[in-house]
Amino acid sequence: MATVQAFIRESRKKAEKAIVCFRLKDGRNIDLHYKSELKVNPDLWDIKTQQYKTRPLIDPKERTSFNKSITDRKIKILEIYDSEANKEGLTSSWLEKEIDR
Repeated sequence: MATVQAFIRESRKKAEKAIVCFRLKDGRNIDLHYKSELKVNPDLWDIKTQQYKTRPLIDPKERTSFNKSITDRKIKILEIYDSEANKEGLTSSWLEKEIDR
């Protein structure tokens, strides 16, 4: 079964804003990456929940909107992947093109 994870690469020391990336894994053969346009302050990112931390003082509307964007993107990635009949040979650039479409 395919899974999608959201993560950031920048450390808290280096960047004020980090780009949210996504990783789709399905078994040992499929490992696709997607770099989104979503940005977040690394200090506010929760690695475990893959969204904004719940404690920092963030406007509740902004938190809800951002977290919904993450969830929607995960769902979209899974829908695109599941709709593809031949999953062998899929690449990260294929996934990027499909999402951007």
